[in-house]
Amino acid sequence: LNARAMEWEGFDLSVNYNLPTDLGDFNFGADMTYTLAYDYTSFDGTVVEGAGKRNNNVAAVPPTPEIRANLRASWTKDVHNVVVYGRYFSEVDEVLVGDPFAVFCGGLSGIAFLFAINSETHCPEKYDAHFTVDINYSATFDDLLVNGMSTTVQLGLINAFDEKGQEHITLGGIETFLYDPREQMIYASLKVGF
Repeated sequence: LNARAMEWEGFDLSVNYNLPTDLGDFNFGADMTYTLAYDYTSFDGTVVEGAGKRNNNVAAVPPTPEIRANLRASWTKDVHNVVVYGRYFSEVDEVLVGDPFAVFCGGLSGIAFLFAINSETHCPEKYDAHFTVDINYSATFDDLLVNGMSTTVQLGLINAFDEKGQEHITLGGIETFLYDPREQMIYASLKVGF
């Protein structure tokens, strides 16, 4: 990486709780990372403090929210299973230094409109905290379609509340290290197997 040093400090937390009831089995879980520091020191001694920043000017350090969490809740009864996933990250500061697209910010370029770039909306100082929810339902049946084989029917909703990634000046228009580029989508599948 041509780096003299990289230092990460933080905490990882993972919790899981099972609750069996007459209504079915419930499970709740969370995986969280809290980043205190993500520092990069180059060979010339320059230190970049990456925690809580987009870090587009340092290829070795990805966008690093201070808090990132995955949450889940599920219910299972007989053949039925429902899982709700939540994904969260805290706000992230933008650093435009060294970004080749920064010329479009502040109205410095008259061709920005050709690329549908609005310097007020595509050049944020911060990326807001973001939370998305996915929902999945499945049911598994024995011998439904083929004797001796199980059949699983699955229905789901990705990005249930249609949360959009914050636009900014980059190829594709959003920071894919932070945001899932998929819009709200319903899916279904059928699986037959042993």
